[in-house]
Amino acid sequence: MTRQINYYNLDDELHFVDLPGYGYAAVSKGEKNLWAKVIEEYLNVRPQLYLVLLLLDIRHKPSKDDENMYRWILASGLEYLIVATKSDKISRQQIQNNTALIRSTLQIPPNKDIICVSAEKRTGIEALWDAIDGYITEEEEATK
Repeated sequence: MTRQINYYNLDDELHFVDLPGYGYAAVSKGEKNLWAKVIEEYLNVRPQLYLVLLLLDIRHKPSKDDENMYRWILASGLEYLIVATKSDKISRQQIQNNTALIRSTLQIPPNKDIICVSAEKRTGIEALWDAIDGYITEEEEATK
């Protein structure tokens, strides 16, 4: 679980920023509230930010915090991807069921993909990079 802001410079034009998690961490409510404030402040003051990855643990129904973050992303107008993590921990049938649960809980439009990944098994990673690359290409074309 990320407990601070971590910056990753993948090349001169692509940077990933890993913000503190808020989901199932065994931390105090006060620390979770602090993380929420840090996340919101960071997202509000980054004009060069053009894609948010919302990572959700596929084993669990989205929490109220997940719902709030998703609503905030929608209200911000930022581009986003929904990434369901830990897909190696459940069966294929559960992946289908839980993806549908995520979609219905957050009211994700049917044309918006939910990308299922497993860091441990490395599944879904190529699809995630392809989706990210699609947004990068769109952004580059829009700024020409």
